[in-house]
Amino acid sequence: MRLVRWPTPDWYNTPAGYRFIKAGLGKPIELLARIQYKGENNIPDTGAVILAPNHLTWADPIVLGVALKRPAFYLAKEGLFRNPALGWFLDTMGQIKVERVTGGNDPAIETAASVAEQGLIIGVFPEGTRSRGDKVKRGKTGVARIAARTGAPVVPVGLATYDFWPRNAALPHLGRSVYVNIGKPVRFDLKPADEHDRDKMRAITDDVMARVKALLDEALAAQRANVKWR
Repeated sequence: MRLVRWPTPDWYNTPAGYRFIKAGLGKPIELLARIQYKGENNIPDTGAVILAPNHLTWADPIVLGVALKRPAFYLAKEGLFRNPALGWFLDTMGQIKVERVTGGNDPAIETAASVAEQGLIIGVFPEGTRSRGDKVKRGKTGVARIAARTGAPVVPVGLATYDFWPRNAALPHLGRSVYVNIGKPVRFDLKPADEHDRDKMRAITDDVMARVKALLDEALAAQRANVKWR
């Protein structure tokens, strides 16, 4: 039985646990993190999408998931799955295991591409690890490889979450605002064979990261000025 409260049909392709968390915890998280977001309408209502956010804190996929109307399936580092409880949770949420050191192994890329080819959203943190404050690390090429395989548009995202959950803090600082800045989708002129062109994959990745950095800078400026988005 379909529930009319789900805003897009791809929610019915998600694990039940994902829907339960979105329905039960989405609004409380939005209020506790005081999430300010803009550009949510830049996510197409249907079809494959590759999200490419910067990565500052553990809160990033959570707050981005609250801001999105559609479900997203993220590449997550293999080490997280070693913890039985966390591994079970990630599996429940439909997340994809990836070797962080190698920057996206072939099985993970294949799985991500197959999910995208079903018309769903794939989330990739191109940096592969967390940065600090206003920094953005050089991206790994997984985003470009998936885009080449699938032809899906890439949506860059700037996440200003560091004040909410600083790197050395055991728990988030509730009540501090988080800013989520979702950019316009970019469709690169790529063919599947381009995945093997290292120079092209690097150029596309650098382009994506420049867009991510610009969105992050805008989010940080709004955060410092306490600008109200939504």
